[in-house]
Amino acid sequence: MIAIDSEFESLIPPLTEDEYKLLEESILAEGVHDPIITWNGTIIDGHNRYRICNEHGIEFTTKEIKFDSRDAAKIWIIKHQFGRRNLSSGQRAALAIDLNEAQVREQARMRQVKAGKETHSNQHKRVSQLGTERAQAATAEPQPADQPKPQKGRTADILGEMAGVGHMTIKRAMKVKQEDEELYDKVRKGEIPVTTAYEQVTGKKSHKRGRKPQLTKDGRRVCTICGEPIDDGDSYDYRPSVHKACHNKHTAELQYMNPDKALIENVAVYSTDSLIAELKSSAEMMRDAMAQSIAINESMGVSISRREKRQLDKAVSNIFKAIENISKD
Repeated sequence: MIAIDSEFESLIPPLTEDEYKLLEESILAEGVHDPIITWNGTIIDGHNRYRICNEHGIEFTTKEIKFDSRDAAKIWIIKHQFGRRNLSSGQRAALAIDLNEAQVREQARMRQVKAGKETHSNQHKRVSQLGTERAQAATAEPQPADQPKPQKGRTADILGEMAGVGHMTIKRAMKVKQEDEELYDKVRKGEIPVTTAYEQVTGKKSHKRGRKPQLTKDGRRVCTICGEPIDDGDSYDYRPSVHKACHNKHTAELQYMNPDKALIENVAVYSTDSLIAELKSSAEMMRDAMAQSIAINESMGVSISRREKRQLDKAVSNIFKAIENISKD
């Protein structure tokens, strides 16, 4: 009897209605080509094929894969989703975050397993007080020799590279996950863009009120300059309907063509109040990103001292004070 695990299934972005219909038509016409993959009798790949086959009484085969833990099975599931082309940037970001969390837990489990084995082995070698001290030291959690070292660099950049999205998309998805798990699950399922979810949990608008932006079918904005879809993180907050590259090129062209008017027409396009508001928003995002990066790095075994944390907090606090002083002048 094959079982369905709701948590495993939730890690797999669902098919759209059209995709499910095409899969069903293919199975009815040609049967099932690929086996349904299971772990301990539970499906880890092939949920849609399994439902279609049961509904229409079609035979199928299974293939059992062995894993040492539940998190190891999750890692396998998530990695097999990145090859799908129909995932939104928010879905890819959610997969990267879930994968990172599963890998951290699995690494911790492997350290505990190895520490337990070494402790058991050393119990048979106690022949003196020195031997006893060595055995006690072995009960600490050592870093396995074959365990990969934590990656250096900013967490959002690392996960963004893994998912093929911008670091701002990762940061926004992290914020949504931290504030509202149900909303994060909607991002994972592709029911809502990560930018929209981020705006809901933070109350921050990534675009100014005015003309409604043109959107693609999957909810992405369309660049007003080149006409191509804009992925999360590929536009500036103050110009969400234009690619960063298009914005930079357009600004450079204006300054080149009108050098005498560049300062007035191309730089001084915002009021003092709006610029201060953007500075505050950037500072808040930096503070949130710093806290999230510290938490994730510590879970991966990379920690900083209390003194360093105080220095970081002081630096951020000074930024807010400086902005506040500017706004008072």
